Amino acid sequence: MRVNGQVFTDVSTGGAARDLHPSVKSGLDQVPLSQRAPWHGHCAEAGCVSQALEAGVNPAGGTSKAVNIGTSGKGHGTPKPACTSCQHLLDQFGVKHD
Repeated sequence: MRVNGQVFTDVSTGGAARDLHPSVKSGLDQVPLSQRAPWHGHCAEAGCVSQALEAGVNPAGGTSKAVNIGTSGKGHGTPKPACTSCQHLLDQFGVKHD
């Protein structure tokens, strides 16, 4: 995620617990149950927003771009759209996404 020239990077945890900023936890709690991805809260996008907030950076106006990593899926470095949970979270914080 890029915000005013600052870059925040993260990786999805694959379901492992992660420590997120309280505002991110609250934002994830506001995602409707019917819109939550099976891996709700474990994506890199949540980690990036959390990092920005922890650094005192307002993520509003930032841009989020995610890519696939590794050899599985659609190929390393290929664009990966935000999941339904992350779409809601990024919208709440005013972050642009694909």
